Amino acid sequence: MKKSFLRRCLDHKELILMSIPGLVAVFIFSYLPMYGILIAFQDYNPVGGLFGANHWVGLKYFKQFFANPYLFRLIKNTLLLGVYTLLWSFPAPIIFALLMDQLTNSKFKKVVQSISYLPYFISTVVIVGLVINFCGVDGVINTIRGFFGAKEISFMTDPR
Repeated sequence: MKKSFLRRCLDHKELILMSIPGLVAVFIFSYLPMYGILIAFQDYNPVGGLFGANHWVGLKYFKQFFANPYLFRLIKNTLLLGVYTLLWSFPAPIIFALLMDQLTNSKFKKVVQSISYLPYFISTVVIVGLVINFCGVDGVINTIRGFFGAKEISFMTDPR
């Protein structure tokens, strides 16, 4: 005897419950961004929102992009950035890990590991703030220079 669809769903409710997080992730990362594609076909105004008082312009911006005299330069730069990113960001961490594995001085190895992982734990804003404080006119670097009798340098404003 053939079971009804509802009966089969109830028989396999655990499998259905396990699939819900995956379905939610697909919805969030695959279907929700499709609403952003609408912006390419509208004279978009952020004040009006995505479905606000935006005028449909069709392929106007695509025609404008393909008529741009810098089109091939833009495409070339985009492709080169992608290739360079792939060439640099893929092997460099692997090589660094292999070099770290070969270090025998455990204290030095721990210091290098800590410094290399630091950007993942400290915000970029904090790092930039520290750099500005160190390189400022009254910062650590100029204080050390002044201790040795050297003239102060305004690292952050002097173009040289």
